[in-house]
Amino acid sequence: MLSLLPILLFFSITTFATNVTTLLRTGLVALFAFIILIIKPIDFKKYMLLTILFSTIIICFIISFVLNKQNYSSFLIGTYGRNTGILALTGLFLLVLQSAEYFSIFSKKLVSSLYLLLGLSFVYGIIQKLNLDPINWEKGAGLGATVGNPNFFGALLGILSIIPLFYFFNPRVKYKYLHLLIYVLIFIQTFTIGGSQGYIIFIFSLILFIVIKFKERIFNKPKLVISSLLIFSFSFLLILLRNLANITTTLNSSLQFQSRLEHWALSIRIWREHFLFGVGIENLSSFSGEFRNKTMRDWGLYTLPDKSHNLFIDFFVTGGLFAGLCWIVFVFFVYQKIFFLLKSIDKKNDSGSMYVFAIIWTSWLFQSFFSPSHIILDVCGVMTGGALIGLADKVNREAKAYVK
Repeated sequence: MLSLLPILLFFSITTFATNVTTLLRTGLVALFAFIILIIKPIDFKKYMLLTILFSTIIICFIISFVLNKQNYSSFLIGTYGRNTGILALTGLFLLVLQSAEYFSIFSKKLVSSLYLLLGLSFVYGIIQKLNLDPINWEKGAGLGATVGNPNFFGALLGILSIIPLFYFFNPRVKYKYLHLLIYVLIFIQTFTIGGSQGYIIFIFSLILFIVIKFKERIFNKPKLVISSLLIFSFSFLLILLRNLANITTTLNSSLQFQSRLEHWALSIRIWREHFLFGVGIENLSSFSGEFRNKTMRDWGLYTLPDKSHNLFIDFFVTGGLFAGLCWIVFVFFVYQKIFFLLKSIDKKNDSGSMYVFAIIWTSWLFQSFFSPSHIILDVCGVMTGGALIGLADKVNREAKAYVK
């Protein structure tokens, strides 16, 4: 049942199909997580650290809600189509624990579900490219499948693109070259949809794959690695010095780098004035007008950012110091599990699920550094993070049992 959630979210298109709002999807995430909790309760003592971290974040948002006299609607269900209110956030936190329980045993089901999500997104993208889409999406939404816009669609493709590549390198998988063809087609599509995030995350996940898959070969030759890095760094520096103006203009044009810095700076200014408990979940726009600088005002009279375009900053500015710190501890906790798995898993007997989850989790976090969150991307991220925690605990239990 849990593995069906990503597919369910893909097809969750409301009757208000001309708008890309995510209210239905966030509602489904919360409802799905609570239903599963009723059907199969979680032993919260088993995940004591995570329970404490997630409970602290939720408590911080509740305190912030009271202190800032926040609107009930934005607190519970979010605003402006982002819709990551406290209900959706609680649902995501529950999904982490539920994924740790379920996918520690049935990890292949999550990989298959995410692969199907990737395939559906790819096919729908082709339908839109051919102007055969039966749904009249919001004007100007662009090529975004059912995700909503090109940037989020590209990010989804980039985050999940590693799955067919791992299938190609798995000697036990049939039709290997079909998976390679799918990987190449995904690569082509990320460059044609018009969003800047897709191909950046695609390349990022490919680099992660190379480092993880061939780490023994790479790091057993330190001189070659150091020499290659020095040559690459020197070449990059030379190109940068010769074409600094052009590169800066191109990056700012395609990635909107300068505007993202403005978003981060705005959020940090707000957080300084609301240091302990922030301004409230999904409540950033209520304070943006007061803290905007002249550059941001020049974007337009009604430009009131509702996100910082950085998930880590979002937790600090909306939930305060303790919420932000708890999120960072959670992220480091997942990476502790990843490093444990990298040292402990026997590659000859492993299906590769751990590597897929680690790259999807890291690619999602990478995307969250420079973009607002999206519920489908968040679900992919937290479910793989939870799966990694569950896999690590399973391997640890098996190792202790073997010693005994």
